[in-house]
Amino acid sequence: MKNIQLDIQELQEFTINGDANRVIKLNPGDFGIIQRLSDSTEKLNQIMEDYINISVGEEPTEDNMKSLSSQLDALNKKTSEIIDGIFNTNVSEVCLNGGTMLDMKN
Repeated sequence: MKNIQLDIQELQEFTINGDANRVIKLNPGDFGIIQRLSDSTEKLNQIMEDYINISVGEEPTEDNMKSLSSQLDALNKKTSEIIDGIFNTNVSEVCLNGGTMLDMKN
């Protein structure tokens, strides 16, 4: 029987900040990332417009805090989904190490 050999780029593993427990697998030859990034810019711009003015409101009441928390959770989920879509894998969870897209970083 004849064989067809496909030269498919293997996934390469990358650690995050040198942590062997935080590994993402990417295809460095994936040129589709350029199109996925391009497709995501409009979505990210829309998210920025939708959430640019979120705040706790006039006063930090319990209801306002719950609303803010809900909005921040939705913002984190939307941005994580877009970032993961760009890379075509779950990079946000691995990179953020249990944190969110909104955590303050040094």
